[in-house]
Parts: sequence; C-alpha cells; structure tokens
Amino acid sequence: MKWRLLNTGNRSGFDNMAIDEAIMLLQAGGVSPPTLRFYGWSPPSVTLGYFQKTGETLDLEACRRLGVDVVRRPTGGRAVLHDREVTYSIIAPEENPAVRGTVSESYLRLSQGLVLGLRLLGLEVSRNRHSGSAAKGPACFEGPGLYELVVNGRKLAGSAQCRKGGCVLQHGALPIVNDSHTLFRLLQFPSESLREEKRLIYCQKATSLEEALGRPVSPEEVIAALAGGFSQALGMVLEPGELTDEELDMALKIKLEKYGNHELE
Repeated sequence: MKWRLLNTGNRSGFDNMAIDEAIMLLQAGGVSPPTLRFYGWSPPSVTLGYFQKTGETLDLEACRRLGVDVVRRPTGGRAVLHDREVTYSIIAPEENPAVRGTVSESYLRLSQGLVLGLRLLGLEVSRNRHSGSAAKGPACFEGPGLYELVVNGRKLAGSAQCRKGGCVLQHGALPIVNDSHTLFRLLQFPSESLREEKRLIYCQKATSLEEALGRPVSPEEVIAALAGGFSQALGMVLEPGELTDEELDMALKIKLEKYGNHELE
C-alpha cells in the first residue's frame, strides 16, 4: 500500500485542522492520496471535541492571556492542550485495509502502528481494552478510551476519528511534555481548590513521552519511530511528499470560512 508521508512542521491550530479537513475532502473527490501526516503547533493551541461546549469547558480569557489559540476539532473527544508534542493524522478511503471496518476495528488496527513505533523508540506500551473506562472530565488525558495507549496504567496517547464522504480521518496527540499547570489554567472550574484537586488526579492518570522514557526526546526522533511503526505494522509503503497547491488552497478556504472567522459557542 503506497501512502504519502507528510511532515508539515509547526503551524497554528486553525491551519492544522483545516489541512486535515482539506486532505480528507480532496481524497473523497479522488484527488489526494492516502496520507500519514505529522505536525506540531505554534502558537500552543487547545482543541475541543466536536460536541464540547466552549463556555462550559474553557476559560477563554485565560486562553487569550496565555496566548493559546482555541479551535474545535472535526472529531469527538475532550479538550487537549497542544504544545510540546507530536501529532499524527491518518487519512484514507474507508475501503483502505489500514482503516477498513468499524471505528473500533480501525482503531485497533491503527493502534498496532503506534505500539510498534513506540517500541522502536524504546517504550513498551499496552492498549486499553475497556470501552467504558475513559473519564468524564473536560480534559482528554483524564482517562484512556478503547485501544488508546497506556504506560503503567497512565494514558500516553489520545486519538479521535471521524468519517466523511467515504473517507476516514484519525488524528492523535503524543505529548513529549505534559504541561498540566497550563492546561488546568485554561479549563473552567468553580474554585481554585477544585482546579488543583482535579489537576493532581489528572497527573496520576496521564503521562508523557519524556516521563515514560526517562530521557529527553526530540519531535524528529518520535516522528521517525512512528513512521517506522506504521510502515512495519500496517504494510505502508511511505513516500515522502508535500502538500499540493490544491490542498493548500482548500485549507486556506476552510480556515477562513470555518475557523478564522468563527466564534466558538
């Protein structure tokens, strides 16, 4: 299976979500190929799950004060602070062997690539197999969803998926450093004591790559390992490429119409 491999570097949250959507829409039209994309975030951004209510979840004044962008993902789940991390997205037609089947089936298959990639990085992880174990709080890493990756019971990677026009988009975040202090300053709480109580609970349930590995790690090292894991586990033949002019034009259109000129509710 030939796949395009993209590393689009650090971009704003608005750019990143618009690019993922543009690739998916153009792929549905038979224009873009199956794509494995890696990217980062600048400035830091907090993304909300598709169904989360902004005012009930985030302190927007704190986001502005700390220079953190706010953007809604096309996928579900809960709030994620994207800063020092590696984010991946996998975009392919529903009949592609890597994503074929139900949401759970494709999650399980794609998780094999993540597991092997992290093993190449020197980290042994396990997959959560309990669909009802994810926490109900506002932050994504408060508990693992089905087939999400855990280290010693603590969540390492969060992933989410959506399907449109016969295509699958799955993206996920692997934090290099988990900045719980900043994340919980951005979330809404009725009191500071409850904020700190929930932050400490979160720290017991979430981890990061550097904490789990016990050493510093660069985004480039993580990307190389994950690309190798997906390639080996799923039989992907990865061919380095670039975003096309058509994808960039559509991403800009989506950004302006959906993200750059839209007040989150």
